[in-house]
Amino acid sequence: MIWLFSALFGAAIHAIANFIDKYILEKEISDYKAIPIYTAIVSLIFGLVFWSFTGFPLLSPRDGAIVLITGVLSAFALVFYFKALSVEETSTVIILFQMIPVITIILSFLLLKETITIIQFVGFLCVLTATTLISFKKSRTGKTFSPAFFYILLFDFIQAISAILVKYALNLNSFTTIVSWESVGLAFGGIIIYIFFSSIRKAFHHSIHTIRKRVVFIIAFNDVLFIAGKLFFFFGFSKGAVSLVKVLESTQVFFGILFGVLLNLAYPMIFKEKITRHKLLRKLIASLILIEGIILIS
Repeated sequence: MIWLFSALFGAAIHAIANFIDKYILEKEISDYKAIPIYTAIVSLIFGLVFWSFTGFPLLSPRDGAIVLITGVLSAFALVFYFKALSVEETSTVIILFQMIPVITIILSFLLLKETITIIQFVGFLCVLTATTLISFKKSRTGKTFSPAFFYILLFDFIQAISAILVKYALNLNSFTTIVSWESVGLAFGGIIIYIFFSSIRKAFHHSIHTIRKRVVFIIAFNDVLFIAGKLFFFFGFSKGAVSLVKVLESTQVFFGILFGVLLNLAYPMIFKEKITRHKLLRKLIASLILIEGIILIS
């Protein structure tokens, strides 16, 4: 049963990392466009250090290119992620993350000609229903989608592409090797974003004059925390059924709701979660439908 606790720890750790990102946005770096560059800098340092500690492992040209590309894609995905986090509750963003398995299956069907079973299709409908339920917001003109929905949809799409790409490299290489190379790839992505997107470059330059030194350490700690969560999942995969671990991974939504309530009560000016009975009930119902969908997909 150790795989079960490992997967649950991984889900809880990733939820904590998301709330730390929210803290950085609310208290340290107000312009979300600057944060991916700081993350890229930290990832470069971490990737090189991790690479040296693991004995300077090398990848084949094909696998190396794949992993570096996934890192570059992750840098672009972070822009959409932090934008969504700047306009939406953290727990809602975590729920919307769960569209990644659905998009991965659709892309696998379109690009890799993999089949989709009727049960998986029903699971897809469950996930779609849950994410739609959580994304609708009331406005003066009626109900509309949360702005975060479309940003997270783009984030999920990029992450799904990365998952398909890294699948082939991971089959032939160790997880630690993939992590170090992917971190360097994320740094390359940050360089590309910095060079070609002036608004991100200006936001980064502006933040340099106001950022506190400890923020870099917070970002570094959060990156290590996120990778620790990945390691727990990887250990779970090695000890239990992959499908069951993937289902437990989705329990991050419940940790997101729980941490959101506790942090809102403790620090309401930073973590602005809506914790009315109606809002919490809707999130819980959506999460249950979502996990049922992921079980069917798995």
